[in-house]
Amino acid sequence: LETLRDRGGVGLKAFMCDSGIEDFPAVDLATLRAGMQRAAELDLLVAVHAETVVQAGPPPDHGSVRDFLASRPVAIELSAIRIAIALAQETGCRLHIVHVSCGRGVALIAEARARRVDVTCDGLLPKASGQK
Repeated sequence: LETLRDRGGVGLKAFMCDSGIEDFPAVDLATLRAGMQRAAELDLLVAVHAETVVQAGPPPDHGSVRDFLASRPVAIELSAIRIAIALAQETGCRLHIVHVSCGRGVALIAEARARRVDVTCDGLLPKASGQK
């Protein structure tokens, strides 16, 4: 990781659940914690796709936005956001939550920032999903 940083790398990315892409498997929590600890030591950002393990498996390959959202209940995103924030607070790692898709997720991040956890996010808030 030192070489990555020294050559201009700014961070790492992890999937907390199956990405549906063989090259990007889900990271287990022990590995995520260790990676975040090392990233903090090297002042690297960790970006996570925050979803806990989904019983249905990887995201659907096709179908409607509604089908995709039905395969990803808000609870799995909120659970993963809470876990990632707790690990960031524990390790001192800078954290970015990728593709937050619900207002409650944004609220969790705002609450963490108020506690001085270094966490940011980008949004993927589907207007027609009915999620809050």
